[in-house]
Amino acid sequence: AVRAWLAAEYLEESGQGAEQWGAAQERFSPPQMPFRCMSVPQQSNTTDCGLFMLHYVERFVQHSASVLKGKKWFDPNVTIPKKREHIRQLILGFEEEVMELKCYAPKVVTPPVTPA
Repeated sequence: AVRAWLAAEYLEESGQGAEQWGAAQERFSPPQMPFRCMSVPQQSNTTDCGLFMLHYVERFVQHSASVLKGKKWFDPNVTIPKKREHIRQLILGFEEEVMELKCYAPKVVTPPVTPA
């Protein structure tokens, strides 16, 4: 299912028509894009799954070559608490931005709606 989705996305993004479906499927076939079962750090609780997933994706995008070579992804005991604090700081920063916008945004007054 994932390979078919990738082929469909490839056709759409590249502007190629459905007549190229076979070539698109070949591009994402197992010989061209082999499946790998990776050993990744696992969460030790029932609450950090989102943090782990975010960090997996971030690490893969930033370091795909080293990740695919089987190097250690990260130490969850160190990285996940840092990730949690980073996200907390982002949220607090967004909250401050919103509050600033509310304080400085001009008030929009709309006329009352009168029945026709």
